[in-house]
Amino acid sequence: MGEMGIGEGDRPTLLPDEVAAYELIAHGGDPGGLPVDGLLAAQFVAPDAHHPGHYIPLDPRVAGQRIIAQERAALERALSRLSEIPDLTDQLATHFDPHRYYGGPSSEFLGDKAAMNARIGQVIGDSSNELYTAQPGQPEARDPAVVRLGIARSQEVLARGVKVRTLYPVSAHAHAPTRAYVEEIIAAGAEVRLHSGPFPRMVLVDRRNLFIDNHVIDSETNAGWHVVDRSAVMWAREVFLMFWHRSGRWQDVAGASETVTTGRQRQILHELTAGLSQQQVGARVGLSNRAVAKELAALRDALGFETLYQVLAWWGGSPEAQLP
Repeated sequence: MGEMGIGEGDRPTLLPDEVAAYELIAHGGDPGGLPVDGLLAAQFVAPDAHHPGHYIPLDPRVAGQRIIAQERAALERALSRLSEIPDLTDQLATHFDPHRYYGGPSSEFLGDKAAMNARIGQVIGDSSNELYTAQPGQPEARDPAVVRLGIARSQEVLARGVKVRTLYPVSAHAHAPTRAYVEEIIAAGAEVRLHSGPFPRMVLVDRRNLFIDNHVIDSETNAGWHVVDRSAVMWAREVFLMFWHRSGRWQDVAGASETVTTGRQRQILHELTAGLSQQQVGARVGLSNRAVAKELAALRDALGFETLYQVLAWWGGSPEAQLP
């Protein structure tokens, strides 16, 4: 294709013949057979209504300013469209097949609780070495059906000789259904510990499979991931063991019946002495601000203190601070 004049394409220049035509018109002449379409489109010339076939020259500086304004407006529209592309693609990506878009050879996206439980059950059913689980949620918030499923799975793998370790928050010890379940699987050979601070939810199977919560797709709050990348699985296993070795045995807490504090109160106090505010503690331990305040008020009453500062001073020298 040949070059095009201003107004007919993207090039803000004139062809040599168009420049020659403008020169003739500006000097009162006839352009003859020279092209004038580009001059007309850019308004460098205008038809002479009184002399058909003749043209009137217009000030090129005025036309130039008009072309600059048009190009700037077009550029602004293009930039605006470009700025919208990332938001548009992110919006559409959430509807694209998550298994294909977010997953890969080393990870699988599981879009809801049912899919997570099904895949976990399948992997645990084939386990032969170890099953490590970390359950940071408050026990009363757990789905009873999922808890029963966990009991059955633990009993099954223990019967096959699989090593089972489970990590709970200290508040789990005060929850009667969880206590009954834990005592049952401990009797069957499982190890259970209680941790006083926050820790991540995970399920590790045979050093080859890792199940974690979804932190990729914001809209999928009940989703999760099945990870089989060996380096990621083994790194997560080290994270689990780090929390495990800093946690207390369930049996040791069960024997500490003469304590003033409850497991949940100790969990709150550990966070407060780590420097968190009372409002921040609630988010860390999975309680509302009101529930945190209620627990601290109950502890003040039990100790006979009037202020939280007195509680923290007592806590700093209390042997109960060594309990999970």
